[in-house]
Amino acid sequence: PPNIAQTPITLPMTYTNTGHIPIDGLNMVSNPLPSPINFTSIQRGANVANIYWIFNPATGNTLTWSNGVGQGNANGTIQSSQGFWLQTTGSTLTTTVSETAKVLAPTGGVFGGAEQPAVPVLHLALSSNMNSFSDEATVVFADGSPAYNSKDAAKITFASPGAPQLSVRSSEGYDLAIDFYGAYSDAITMPVMARVAVAGTYTITANMVDIQNLSCMTLEDLVTGSITPLTDGAAYSFTMDPTDSATTPRFLLHASAPLPLQVIEPVCGGNQGQATVTVNHGPLNINWTDAFGNTLLQQTDVNGNAVFNNIPAGNYAVHVAPGGACGELVADFNITAPPALEATVDNTSPATCPNSPDGLVDLTTLGGTAPYVYLWSNGSTDEDLVAAPGSYSITVTDSLGCTGTATATISSAAGTVAGFTPNATEALVDQAITFTNTTVLGSTWDWNFGDGGAGYAATSPHC
Repeated sequence: PPNIAQTPITLPMTYTNTGHIPIDGLNMVSNPLPSPINFTSIQRGANVANIYWIFNPATGNTLTWSNGVGQGNANGTIQSSQGFWLQTTGSTLTTTVSETAKVLAPTGGVFGGAEQPAVPVLHLALSSNMNSFSDEATVVFADGSPAYNSKDAAKITFASPGAPQLSVRSSEGYDLAIDFYGAYSDAITMPVMARVAVAGTYTITANMVDIQNLSCMTLEDLVTGSITPLTDGAAYSFTMDPTDSATTPRFLLHASAPLPLQVIEPVCGGNQGQATVTVNHGPLNINWTDAFGNTLLQQTDVNGNAVFNNIPAGNYAVHVAPGGACGELVADFNITAPPALEATVDNTSPATCPNSPDGLVDLTTLGGTAPYVYLWSNGSTDEDLVAAPGSYSITVTDSLGCTGTATATISSAAGTVAGFTPNATEALVDQAITFTNTTVLGSTWDWNFGDGGAGYAATSPHC
């Protein structure tokens, strides 16, 4: 029965070594807690693979999850009391489940689920109209190699009577449910194994996730010689009998060497993106489109590089024809760019006096890639400028070397203007002349009459 993990609960496991690596060390365990758990939150022993298998009675076969990639709805969530297989590869196998592994996902896991991570994945599903059973084989074109590796999940043949089985075969001949094959740059071929318990017609359906390389992927039936181009949703039907060989591949999965697609994103914003397809064996026709399929550029009879220049940020696709058995190869790509660097003067404040260095320019910097470097025409390196009245310019440089410029003028408030008028321009000895102050915005006065006399009133008589 489920338990409260007051202390971590150890899952009972042993290690066996039969010399057959993909199935050595398999242990059936279960979720011991009264709630779903996140598989990635259990504490696995150093020799316990980051893989699990769950039997799904709806399909009659096991579904596999490995290193973030799952078949069907296997997404890392394991329900309370759900049985599942773990694989040990050595003696360090102590694996525990604690309360911290619990998640609020009562319908998650195999019987419902969430989105899978976006990695290049090909799912091949095998089904028929004779019963409700089905099976799946998965190839991950990332984080692996054609040879068997620690992320590959073996094909477990535990199945309901009447259920078909599908697997891919590693370069050593191991049958796998999930093959972390890795990225490829040359043409590849891998065997696909099919086994059935009921004679009749079966269908293989392809589901492709985030496969964006310009490669033609096909499925070859070694019995009929039929070649089916694989696109998302493509299906191929064939007949098979339980007496057909279970050790000889029925199919070959082929993929042509991808045409290199290089995308250069603009550093400083604007329409500076670039995409290039390299055609080594042409001539080929290239059609560049936007996300809605509208043609932006057509290039015919291309040998060498087909370049699409001056691309603004957005989502695009490149179509290449002819693409062998696939007719046309299509790859989506996107151009991302930082917003263009802009320097904008929000407002200015005048200096208090015509010669006072206390005017202000308030600058706002938008876009680009921080941090920014500021350089005003008077040598200031502050973002906002404090200076005397005058005209100034600034250059803002971001961390990628992109620049933006702006100009500003600091005005002056009306300053004090000194002035006076005498009541006479000539006078007799000892006759007083009155000097009337005409100063604007003055508040204190200091008269100097040139003969040693002084005065401090607004209007000052002097003899």
